[in-house]
Amino acid sequence: MSNKKISVFFYEISRPFWKQIIALSFLSLAWAAIVTLQPALVKSIIDIVTHAKNMPYTETLTKLMVFYLLLGLGFCWINFGYDTTIARFFPAQREYIALKLMQRMMQKPLQFYQKHFSGNLTNKINDVVTFVPNIIEIFVDNFLTCFFTLVFSMYSVAKVHPHFAWALLCWLIIFLGGSLSFLFSKSHLAHRAAESRSRVVGKIVDVFSNIASVQLFFRHILELSLIRQYTNAALQKEQDRDYFFRILHAFQSLSFVFFEGLCFWWLWKGIKSGEISAGEFVLVLTLNVQILDQFWTLGAEIREFWEKLGALKQALSIVYCESQVLELTSLPPHLSVSTGEIVFQRVNFSYDRHSKAPLFSDFNLHIPGGQKVGIVGFSGSGKSTFINLLLRIQDVQKGQVCVDGQDIKNVNLCSLRQAISVIPQECILFNRSVLDNILYGRPESTFEEVQEAAKKSQIHEVIQALPQGYDTIVGERGSRLSGGQRQRIAIARAILKDAPILILDEPTSSLDGITEEELQKAFSEVMHGKTVLFIAHRLNTLLSMERLLVFSAGKIVQDGTHDSLILQKNGMYRKLWSLQMRGLKEE
Repeated sequence: MSNKKISVFFYEISRPFWKQIIALSFLSLAWAAIVTLQPALVKSIIDIVTHAKNMPYTETLTKLMVFYLLLGLGFCWINFGYDTTIARFFPAQREYIALKLMQRMMQKPLQFYQKHFSGNLTNKINDVVTFVPNIIEIFVDNFLTCFFTLVFSMYSVAKVHPHFAWALLCWLIIFLGGSLSFLFSKSHLAHRAAESRSRVVGKIVDVFSNIASVQLFFRHILELSLIRQYTNAALQKEQDRDYFFRILHAFQSLSFVFFEGLCFWWLWKGIKSGEISAGEFVLVLTLNVQILDQFWTLGAEIREFWEKLGALKQALSIVYCESQVLELTSLPPHLSVSTGEIVFQRVNFSYDRHSKAPLFSDFNLHIPGGQKVGIVGFSGSGKSTFINLLLRIQDVQKGQVCVDGQDIKNVNLCSLRQAISVIPQECILFNRSVLDNILYGRPESTFEEVQEAAKKSQIHEVIQALPQGYDTIVGERGSRLSGGQRQRIAIARAILKDAPILILDEPTSSLDGITEEELQKAFSEVMHGKTVLFIAHRLNTLLSMERLLVFSAGKIVQDGTHDSLILQKNGMYRKLWSLQMRGLKEE
């Protein structure tokens, strides 16, 4: 992610909190002013004491000392104000960033999540949420404070002698110029280290997600070996980064020593010749110590700043990568569905845009509204891609996909998805209550409507028998329920949503024959009065369909009813049917 985009991102997430940022900047200014005023007061006190002799000085000295104590109280006020502002600012900003990132992440197409580990993505969001306030705090608390302190100090030492100010300016140019030159030349090291750490986390999450397979196949040693490869690669990249920072710190230390030596030489000459008073000697010495102490802290903070900025860039490059499915720049109209008619018109699509042999080439299909269509074909024949194009999980590269005469590319994506219910092959539930999972279809539904949907999907009595009924937590991915129960909850969700188009994507392929038979009545309830696309490998589940489409290599090679297709002796459908019936007889 470019520095320009990073700057735009920081502007966007800081704009709602401009008052807090101004307050922090003002407190940094006040802190720098007090830091430079205290040595100036000490200088005046020392000069009064050393030159007083028999002159009365008690009143002036008392005023200066009282003022010095008041500056100490000013430090207390600044620290309290800073802590209060931080306490209100950063938690609110973290919440704002998390919601903003999640809003963007939830708009990503499904293939995005197929390319990235879920744990890795979670880690990226956590990096952004954590590091942005940290980077802002480092910038305000260190960079900005150092800048103000330097300006005030330069003015103070210039009053003693101009060459102190020139020396300070020259040292600053060398210090910052050299440090920034080092950092920009090796900025990729922090990015690579962050990326390698992220891969380690992703690999560990992948192992935990598949821990059952690891234990059943007893592949502990194999997985540890793979994790060791990732950690070794991360270690090497972190060592490369750390070596660079050792060189940077050595350069900064040498510049400190050179500057201090030069100031000590001028101070020694000035005090010897009488051009510099004892108070001025202490003033320059104190300010130099404070400046060097702050910039030494800043040098250490630069490393943390650069590491976190590298991790932030790496995280945002994934979070803000462009999606393949794009909304229109202007607000698109909502999809208006009355019958649920589906039309594919001269559609071309390929997963590789440069392929000379696309999966779909000049593909045409018309499905009247309310028709129940079964979709058949071997794996890789284009069935799932056909569904993905209708759902706009993928976008066609040429041609149109229309629902009730409206090109789905030109309508609001949310309204398209609202018009379609999907019952997937594997129903994965949220780790929430049964009620929450069913309500996901239409959150504004009443409890009575939820119960009615559950009754139609043949799951109401099962739910009532659970320990807390509809308030029972189903466990991670719905693990506390059987496959058939999860599937019936998915059907209840679809019944509640009541979308005009229904897609069933092999919903019984992982179930036993008895459970499948029990679900047929539930399926008939959810399919009533809708345009239905039913993908199935078990052809006997499609006997109630009004029309069957047989896919092969991105083409529809057969189109008709079960009775008409079974009569076509050389047709693919008849071969598939014969193979399945033979398998059932053998069982």
